[in-house]
Amino acid sequence: MNTRIRYQVLGAKVQLKLNTPAEAAELLELRGLLSDKNTPTRDVNGFRKLLLALTGTGSLSALHNGDGRVLWSRTFAPDAVPTRLLQWRSYHDITHAPEVLLLRETQPGAYVSAINAHTGEELWKQPLTHGVSRVVPVPAPLIEGSAAHFASSQRAPYLFWEGSQPGVLQGFSLEAGAAGAGISARLAWQVALPDSVLALATRDPTEPIQSSVKVLSDRTIKYKYLNPNLLFVATGLANGAALDGDDSTAVTAHLVDTVTGRVLYSQSHPGARGPVTAVVSENLVLYHFRDVESGRFVACSMEMYDATPGREFSVLDYLFNPNSTQPVSSLTPTPIEVVSQSYFSRIVPTGLAVTRTEQGITAKQLLVVTNTDQVYALDRRWVDPRRPKKQKLTQDEMEEGLTPYQDTLPFSPLSFATLDKQVLGLRAVTVEPTRLESTCLMFAHGVDLFYTRLAPAKGFDSLEDDFNYALLIAALVALSVGAVIMNYMTKQAQLAWKWK
Repeated sequence: MNTRIRYQVLGAKVQLKLNTPAEAAELLELRGLLSDKNTPTRDVNGFRKLLLALTGTGSLSALHNGDGRVLWSRTFAPDAVPTRLLQWRSYHDITHAPEVLLLRETQPGAYVSAINAHTGEELWKQPLTHGVSRVVPVPAPLIEGSAAHFASSQRAPYLFWEGSQPGVLQGFSLEAGAAGAGISARLAWQVALPDSVLALATRDPTEPIQSSVKVLSDRTIKYKYLNPNLLFVATGLANGAALDGDDSTAVTAHLVDTVTGRVLYSQSHPGARGPVTAVVSENLVLYHFRDVESGRFVACSMEMYDATPGREFSVLDYLFNPNSTQPVSSLTPTPIEVVSQSYFSRIVPTGLAVTRTEQGITAKQLLVVTNTDQVYALDRRWVDPRRPKKQKLTQDEMEEGLTPYQDTLPFSPLSFATLDKQVLGLRAVTVEPTRLESTCLMFAHGVDLFYTRLAPAKGFDSLEDDFNYALLIAALVALSVGAVIMNYMTKQAQLAWKWK
C-alpha cells in the first residue's frame, strides 16, 4: 500500500513538474514494479492474451503479450512437424482452457492433434490416412449423426477455389453420403474468367456489424449490401508475365456470389497490373494495384448498397415489427449499387487487414502492410468512395463526416502502427477485439514479432494506464474544501448584511 501511495505522489509531482531527476527515475521503476500487464492471468478488459506461434522449424510456443516471454513451448520430430495451427474450441467459463488444433497436412505422417492453449498439454491425437488439401471452418460443431442434417441445412458452407486452368473458379456444395460415409463435396458451379486470378478476398463471417444502414447527409437511408457469400476476385496479367501491348495490362475486379457462381459486378482498370492486395469489410472492398504508366500504386475502394426499388426504412417497423425485414437469398439475388473511387498511394502495399472491435461501433482503420516491413493505419474515411469532388463542403456533408476528394491518399509518419520499428520478413497481421469497444489488439508476425494495442477512435471508454488518481483525489478534496469555505463566507456575509 505504501508503495502505491508513493507511486501516486511521485506521479503528481512529475505532472506538476516539481520532481527531481532521482524521483523521475524512481517513478519509472515503480511503474514497472506495480504494472499488472505481465501477470499470467485474465483481466476484465481482455488485454492480457496468449500469443500462440507455430514456426517453420516445428516449434509451437505460447508468448505472453505483455512482455513477449515464452510461457511454454513444444517441439516436434522432423517427420511430425505440424503445418497448420487452427482454433478449435473455446469455453465461456474460466475454469476450462481454450483448445487449439495442430494439423499436419502432408503424407506420410498426416495427423490432427488438440492442444491445451494454457499449458501446452496434448489432449488427443488422431492419425489421418490421407493428406489434407483444404481446411474449411463450419458455423456449428458436428456431432455423431449430425452430418446429414448439417449438409442439408441452410448454414452449410459453399467451398470455392481456383481450378486447374488459369482464371477458372470452381464452387462446391456439401452433400451427405451414405450412412457412415461422411460428407462429400459436389461441383455446383464453374466460372471461367478471361485472365489469371491475381487476388481473392472474402469478408470475415464473424465480423460484428453495428448497423445495416447508412444515413446520408440529406437524411436518406441506404441499405448496406452484406452478402456473407460475397467473393472479391481480381484478374489480370499474371505477375511476372511479359507485357504485350496496352490491351494486356488491365486489372479487372469482380464480385462473385459463392453459392451460385453469379458475377454480380465487374469493373476494369486499363493500364494496370499486379500485384493486387485486397480486403473486404462490411460493405467495403479496398484493393491496390500498380499503374503501369505512372509506376505508382493505386488504391480503389468500392461500397455496395442494396438497390431494391421501393425499399424504405421505417423506424416503427424496425422497433415493433421484426418481420418487416425480408430475408435475402443468393438464389434470388437483389440488385446492387456500387460506388467506387480511386486514389494514388504513397506507400507500396504487400497486404491488407482491418481493425475489429467487439461490437463494431468504433470507426475502422485499414491496416496496410508495406514493402518496408511496417504496418500503416489508414483511416477508413480517407477511402470513402462518396468523398465529394469539391473543396467547399456543405453543412450536411460535414455532418456526415465526408472530406474533399484528393487524388492522393494522405500520408502521416505518425500513423504507422509499428511506430519506428521494422518487422523483418513481415508476412501477415492478425487483429483481435478486446472487451473495451475502443481498443483492439494487433499482432504482426514474420521473422520478427510485433504486438501493440490500437484505438482507432482513441480511448473513449477507458483511462490511461498511468492515470494519476492521487492528483484527481487532491483536486476533488480541494474543490470540496473550497466549496465549504465559500459557503461559510457567504453565510457570514449575508449575516453581516442583515445586521446593517
